[in-house]
Amino acid sequence: MIKKIDHIFQKIGEVISALCLFAMMTIVTVSVVCRWLNIQFTAADELARYVMIWSIYIGIIICTRQRAHVSVTILPDLLKGNARKILMIIIQVIVIALLCWLFKLSIDLVAHAVRSGQKAPITKIPYWFMYSSMVLGFGFSIIREVELFIQDYFIKKPKTPADLPQKKEVME
Repeated sequence: MIKKIDHIFQKIGEVISALCLFAMMTIVTVSVVCRWLNIQFTAADELARYVMIWSIYIGIIICTRQRAHVSVTILPDLLKGNARKILMIIIQVIVIALLCWLFKLSIDLVAHAVRSGQKAPITKIPYWFMYSSMVLGFGFSIIREVELFIQDYFIKKPKTPADLPQKKEVME
């Protein structure tokens, strides 16, 4: 049941991210055509920027779940056994702590934007709406990272054929 809900949320995130990218591409294309036709579409840059920001923070959630963030693996690749496991635990704890700190900062930023009532100059979209993408991205990334941490170190996984030692082929 949980895996099904997880899969649904993953697909929703992927669809939202794809729609954001499509919207950004459409806005920029319409803006270029409008310039070519000498028609003003002054809100295009602002709209495209906001859609891109939302796409980035939705993408952070997706990448966290798929473990697709860029990383330097020189040290973990050099270590084996328990030393590698301890290093990976330390890395995941640091990542979770960093995400918590960024989540707290993003909440403060949204609160400040709400109090100040700041709005975008052209579209008049409240800044808190744009900044709330950070709260969403970091908040769900924390949940995902904790979920992965629990899966990695506290849930026994059944052996799969990929986990079993592979039979080496003999070259003739």
